[in-house]
Amino acid sequence: MKLLLAKVNNMKISRIWIIFLIYSSIISLVVQFIVLPLIFPSFHRGSGVMYGGDWVVYQYWSDFYATYIAVNGWSYWSLYPQGFGLVGVTSAIYAFFGISKPFILIPLYSSLHAFGSLCIVLLMQKLGIKRSVAFFSALPYLIFPSSVMWVSQILKDVFTLNATLIMLYGVVSLFGILKANSIKAGIKLQLLSATLIYISFAIVFVIRPYMVELNYLYLVLLLISFNIWLVYKLAKRKIKLGLVVISIFIQLSLLYMILQLLSVTEDVTPKMSSATWSGYTADAEEENNMNILKLKALDEAGLLRKSVNRYWEKDDDVIEKKESLLSQVDKFNAERASKKMMKEIQAEMVAIEKINAYQKQLTSVLLDYEESKASELSPQERLEKETALFDTQIAAGIAADEMMKETQAEMVAIEKINASQKQLTSALPGYEESEVSELLDYEESKASELSPQERLEKETALFDSQIAAGIAADEMMAEIKTEMEFIAKQAKYEFINKNITSTQVDGDIIPRIISESDAEAIAYAKEVNFNPYIQKDMSQLFEKYESRVWQETALIPYYIDQKFKKIYDQRSYFYLFQSNANSTFDSDKDLNSSIKMLEYLPRALQVAYLAPFPRPFLYEKFKMYRSLQSQIMQTIVQIEMLFIYISLSGLVFAIYLWRRKVEFWVMISFSLFFTVFPVYAYPNVGALVRYRYAGIMLITAICLCALVSIYLNYKNKKL
Repeated sequence: MKLLLAKVNNMKISRIWIIFLIYSSIISLVVQFIVLPLIFPSFHRGSGVMYGGDWVVYQYWSDFYATYIAVNGWSYWSLYPQGFGLVGVTSAIYAFFGISKPFILIPLYSSLHAFGSLCIVLLMQKLGIKRSVAFFSALPYLIFPSSVMWVSQILKDVFTLNATLIMLYGVVSLFGILKANSIKAGIKLQLLSATLIYISFAIVFVIRPYMVELNYLYLVLLLISFNIWLVYKLAKRKIKLGLVVISIFIQLSLLYMILQLLSVTEDVTPKMSSATWSGYTADAEEENNMNILKLKALDEAGLLRKSVNRYWEKDDDVIEKKESLLSQVDKFNAERASKKMMKEIQAEMVAIEKINAYQKQLTSVLLDYEESKASELSPQERLEKETALFDTQIAAGIAADEMMKETQAEMVAIEKINASQKQLTSALPGYEESEVSELLDYEESKASELSPQERLEKETALFDSQIAAGIAADEMMAEIKTEMEFIAKQAKYEFINKNITSTQVDGDIIPRIISESDAEAIAYAKEVNFNPYIQKDMSQLFEKYESRVWQETALIPYYIDQKFKKIYDQRSYFYLFQSNANSTFDSDKDLNSSIKMLEYLPRALQVAYLAPFPRPFLYEKFKMYRSLQSQIMQTIVQIEMLFIYISLSGLVFAIYLWRRKVEFWVMISFSLFFTVFPVYAYPNVGALVRYRYAGIMLITAICLCALVSIYLNYKNKKL
């Protein structure tokens, strides 16, 4: 063991990085070529891609655009196709190598993960820790099973997590200016630190541009502290004035270059400024319009699971014939549809759904009448009636598509007139008296009394009236009747006028527009076997969103108050769209003011460093709502948290040992900022595990180093 530690102490930094790179590459290959296809084939989607996450969609779009580039040339490459910088990077790599499979990304992903782990080694050495101890303290970050997810699959986290650690190392290196032997050495150190910081921001800008402002805020706070520290050291005459001036100039240049990134970064934070439920769902409406196109495109690509409710599919081919309705799917493959177009598509789909409902109810009346009438007929009369109906069906089968389109337009007009369910119901008796009487008149006229031309005209007229009333061939009637029977069983909880149902695209939750009556019925339904998490969150959202309006705090500067509001808006948006996620937490807590945000800090710290708590995952009744894949992942995270709990016991010793080192407090501030912030903005344990990984693993490494140092000091009787 001593020999191993001695070798690591003398090991070059480049060799440590190579070791981390080899491990990351091997584990990625094992996952893609052994674990998924051989050990857990039910989790394997193909080509080393796992079921059930955003990586499925990223892989699809990366493959799509790589093929598009191969066919049309590199002039068609885009950095942000579909708004995803990750897809822009991966599609470029796929197109360059001509291979659209994730294993080709392993060198890039493993290199980034190795850099992140190496940063932890270097940061621990800044505290005076031996390289061997620093090496082993970085291993949890490197080998924790949860990290394997974003190293072996196509996710953004491998970029942003390691980029933030590179930024931290750059900032901590700034404080080494006192150790510079000359102004030249100090300038080199400052330039190296600024370069590392800018590279980290460039990575984040490409992959998660909405996080640039967050990282910038943290950097500004640290640089302010750094310059106060510089002035203090200058007053103590421990640093030269020229070096301080040059350092400030380099910092200002760095901030200016980062501001250029911010100037082209779109503000994607949702604005939740309305005071009503309908106002909160207004943002969701536009998102749903895009989801109509997304889900349709994913379904055609074979990426949509069978269990997903395909709400756009109807009992006839009206949608397929109305090319204008979904013609934007192809355009969606190249660019986002305009908001105006999305609203038109949503309105047209809702209208068609109402029209189909109108058809079903009218057809139901006709079927009931036909069944009652048939029981009163003699065998001969029944035979004649069936013969006449057969002739009518033949006429319906040879009708032109143009007639269908004209009839569809007429039915849309009818639907606008009969908008409400009450008006529709009141219209049914009129239909029964008029349309059925026409059918009886036709039955009374004998085929033998009409000439072929008259008979054809009569059948054509009857066909027109049948189409207008929603009467189609027997096959279509049977489908409608079957669907109506299914709808009748769920009549209490299904609504004709509802918009989009909540669904899931391989783990990517799609939002839903719901009316107040829909929300109330779903939230408090007892007969329906809803996931308890969903039922609880839905009811809480329905009851509390009316009161969740941001309240400005007079004692806090407006600029800071608006930053808090921005975080709150993101939190509210997350609750609205992710209320059916199993591990969402604290949806019952109002944080609609800066004061409430600050009061929530103790709870945020608790969740940030201790969640997921063991208790919820021991409940057997919750396991029925989770897949085997989800249960395995949750078990792994629980084991990781047990290790973290033990490691955090060394925090007290770390504070005692390094309380006078400014680098230590910079690292602590990093951990607090990037671990606690996700609790406010993304209140879901699954999202928290990913977003906080760099922050919580950094403090874990610090605590491990402290425990080892205390042990060595005790052993050597130096404590």
